[in-house]
Amino acid sequence: MRRFFVEPSLISENSAGITGQEFRHIVKVLRLSKGDEIFLVDGRGFHYRAVIDSIGRYELTVKILEKKILKTEPGIEVTLFQGFLKGGKFDMVVQKATELGTRKIVPVEFSRSDLKIEKIDNEKIKRWQRIAEYAACQSGRITVPRVESPGKFKEIFSSLKDFDLKLVFWEEAEKSSLKEIMRNSKNIETIALILGPEGGLTSQEVMEAEKGGALAASLGPRILRAETAAIAALTAVMYELGDMG
Repeated sequence: MRRFFVEPSLISENSAGITGQEFRHIVKVLRLSKGDEIFLVDGRGFHYRAVIDSIGRYELTVKILEKKILKTEPGIEVTLFQGFLKGGKFDMVVQKATELGTRKIVPVEFSRSDLKIEKIDNEKIKRWQRIAEYAACQSGRITVPRVESPGKFKEIFSSLKDFDLKLVFWEEAEKSSLKEIMRNSKNIETIALILGPEGGLTSQEVMEAEKGGALAASLGPRILRAETAAIAALTAVMYELGDMG
């Protein structure tokens, strides 16, 4: 079932307007027309069954036939603090993290980041947010994750205190396996996952995270690429939370 994202401000009780990229995709790519049925999500928890009522030059309107809440969101809020990645790797992480159920994505500059914060402009953030919107629609989510403005690790470090469980993923972590940490964690409502860039995290960064209450965890005996590590970490955490399988 193909879903489209619609801005909450464009939704009234019985109708909604669709503009921008979603409008172009519906009209130019799918070539849908008046009378065709479509499904919408608003990023706030609601799912709509609607029928196209009219098509203008830059906007189409739909008549809402049914509105309901879908239970597709994890019971625990997961925030991904992801080190900058080059090329299209961060795009992929945003897409897959959205599909896997993360609630928020924070781009972070670490010591070994090749890409520096000065290169992360508003257009990149907007593009990542659009990727999250599209991935949320495609995966049937009713909430669109928020892609936050980037920060340096020391700048965002103070925000970690707000999480019930904080995990920093490091290939040299030896104390506890991720499975042990998750199964020994009780009454958890919010989780922060910290993953580094292509060059990985320094031991100093891991120590700083641990001083802030984070637990160091490994993803196994093999060295994973940064983008693979993010997906693997999210998948493993969601599985242990009972959100998968």
